[in-house]
Amino acid sequence: MFVDEVVVTRVETDGETITEEEIETRPEKLPGILVTNKENLQAVYKYMDDDAVATLYATIKAKQDDIPGTWVCQECAEITADGREVVECESCYEWYHTACLGSAENFMASWSCYKCIPTQNEISFKDF
Repeated sequence: MFVDEVVVTRVETDGETITEEEIETRPEKLPGILVTNKENLQAVYKYMDDDAVATLYATIKAKQDDIPGTWVCQECAEITADGREVVECESCYEWYHTACLGSAENFMASWSCYKCIPTQNEISFKDF
């Protein structure tokens, strides 16, 4: 989430806009889907003031530019730029160390995490 739930509730109930001070500015805290899905961004911008849009855009740019430490494994919360093998979920665009998933095997190009496909926990990673 790039803003607190309290802010989201206020915006939804009171019709206010999100301000620059309320935006998450740490690239590693941004959901991957915000970085890769432009349609989602356009949908959120209408709830933000101009300074908030600029701040969010700059934070997304930092994550897109792959500044070291901006992509974090969703299992261990450590950076993925540490030399270990990683895999990206094709649904939410988050990154995972393959070792954190219980396997050091190569994953196919098309893979979704257990959050996006809850039944995946029942499937062996060897199937990928």
